[in-house]
Amino acid sequence: FAQREDFFAIDEPLYAAYLAATGLDHPMREEVIASQPTDPNVVISTLTQPPSDGAANMYQKHMTQHMIDAIPRVWMKTVTNVFLLRHPARVISSFSKKYENPTLHDIGFQKQIELYIRKLLWEGLQDIVRLNQ
Repeated sequence: FAQREDFFAIDEPLYAAYLAATGLDHPMREEVIASQPTDPNVVISTLTQPPSDGAANMYQKHMTQHMIDAIPRVWMKTVTNVFLLRHPARVISSFSKKYENPTLHDIGFQKQIELYIRKLLWEGLQDIVRLNQ
């Protein structure tokens, strides 16, 4: 999406807020916190406004594990949600290259299921799931 002229893309916009709220020691923690707002309400205000660069659309890549209880979620009703699901073995392999002994909580599988089911309940829709091998 970042390559498209009609999209403004933002990668993991709630990461600094997540790190600040949890106190977790992640690689490049201080750099992430210095580069983004740590107040989730400030981030959410930006995420629910039109893109600042004049693009027609905004693509936000979130990590489900960043969606902790300290970060409000009701704003998610105001945007179109797309769930990109990767094979769990690939996710674990990729994640374990950066983090030693990752847990299911670290990887975000449980939160992904919670958010997906919440989306279905909010919208009352049956989603179509496309599997890519």
